[in-house]
Amino acid sequence: MIFDISPVSKEPFDYTEWQRNLYSDMTVEKIGEEAGDYWEKTHKK
Repeated sequence: MIFDISPVSKEPFDYTEWQRNLYSDMTVEKIGEEAGDYWEKTHKK
């Protein structure tokens, strides 16, 4: 039995364009604070 596996052709996705306004309404300090809160919440023992 022979299967033809051909790659799926997709247009390139520009992540820099997608991320451009991702956290535009937050300061670096606020992003760091929320990241720390998330880490503490997910690493509790």
